[in-house]
Amino acid sequence: MVAGEVRALAGRSAAAAKEVKTLVAASGAHVGEGAALVLDAGATMRDVVDQVNGAATVMHAITRASREQGDGIVGVNAAMRELDAITRRNAAQVEESALSSGNVADEAARLAQALSVFQFAPSPAAMGGH
Repeated sequence: MVAGEVRALAGRSAAAAKEVKTLVAASGAHVGEGAALVLDAGATMRDVVDQVNGAATVMHAITRASREQGDGIVGVNAAMRELDAITRRNAAQVEESALSSGNVADEAARLAQALSVFQFAPSPAAMGGH
């Protein structure tokens, strides 16, 4: 009977060993699948980080361009203010010139009237002489 029990125990031991071997193989496969998933997740995370860094680079470029555009607008505003001041000065000078032209025309008319009382003989140069 002892031999039968030993044989039965050996059979159960062999079956248990076989089951353990199957479980270890399945566990190894699961670990391999898990490792592959971890590698895939790592690659995906690196891609996400790269895309975030790319987006940050674009945002910095947009910020820099916005600042430059703002500086340009400030420059344009300053130039427009300067042009406005120049235009105002020019308008004042034109007004002064128009007033002066009117005064000169009045003076010329008075001078012509004052000279009209005098009779001038034609000059010899005007008559073809020397």
